[in-house]
Amino acid sequence: MTSSVAELASDVYSIRLGLVDIRKQPTAEQRARVERLYAQKYAELARRDQAYWRQDEIPDLVVGALGRIIAEELCSGIGMPVPTEADDTSGQEVSIGTKGRRLLARLLARERTGLPTQAEYF
Repeated sequence: MTSSVAELASDVYSIRLGLVDIRKQPTAEQRARVERLYAQKYAELARRDQAYWRQDEIPDLVVGALGRIIAEELCSGIGMPVPTEADDTSGQEVSIGTKGRRLLARLLARERTGLPTQAEYF
């Protein structure tokens, strides 16, 4: 399944930062901030050939990771301390952005196929 950028904004402001009631929607200004940061993240991933989805159809697996990354970046602009969460692998408290980046790296990693790799030399 996929999520929209508006749903990503809801994830950031209500679930990750707790600033908007979960039954309500972020304001247009809040949504625009998330849209801008998401567009930047998507461009970075697309440039590295890692965005395997269309920009307006964010895979649900990726929403949590991107939501954490964007939420951390928004914290300084709104004067809020960066929330922390337990890391999935070590159990240590890390910033939500760190957890999001680690999660995104795992999601985007390509699994081994077991096939031989062919090298070309010039």
